[in-house]
Amino acid sequence: MPSAPATRTAGCPLRPCVTRRRRGVVLMAGTDAAGPDAPIAFGEALHRELDLLREAGLDDAALAAAAGPNLAAWLARARRR
Repeated sequence: MPSAPATRTAGCPLRPCVTRRRRGVVLMAGTDAAGPDAPIAFGEALHRELDLLREAGLDDAALAAAAGPNLAAWLARARRR
C-alpha cells in the first residue's frame, strides 16, 4: 500500500498561527515591510505571507478573511479607541 503524501505544513513557520486560529485566535494578514530599503516590496510581502498561511493549512475562505474582513474589523475597532 502506498504511503500517504508528505504534508508541506510540518516545516512551515506559520503553522503555529493556524493552530491558534483553530483555538479561536483571529488571524490578520499584512506586511511590515517599510521604506525603499526593505528587502521585500509591500505587495510581494503580503502575497508571500498568504502563501505561507496556505502552506500551513489555511483554506481559501480563511485566507480571504485574514486579508480582508478580519483586518478591516480590527482597524475599525482601533480607530474607535
